[in-house]
Amino acid sequence: MSPAQACKKILDESGLAFDQDLVKRFVQCVGRIPIGTCVELSNGRIGFVITLNSGLMPKVIRQVYLAKQKSGITPQDIDLGSTAGDVKIKKIIDAQVINIKMEDYLFV
Repeated sequence: MSPAQACKKILDESGLAFDQDLVKRFVQCVGRIPIGTCVELSNGRIGFVITLNSGLMPKVIRQVYLAKQKSGITPQDIDLGSTAGDVKIKKIIDAQVINIKMEDYLFV
């Protein structure tokens, strides 16, 4: 299960399987799109959330894959807060579908 899927599952179970106050605090610590989440960007690249900003939103994304071409690329970090220009997160995706793993790109 991806970090984003796990976070969603915990949020869905808030008040049922998990204490609502603890879930709220947990989300305040990890953000709604946690580190490790695989995302597609508006520039057509796919990558992993590497860091969050002070508002717990994704800041640095390690781009590793081209969505249209369905091929890997040399990993490149993009800072959504400054150097990205108009690049935004388009959607959260399942990295398993395209057979990529974050751990393969941690030490590049």
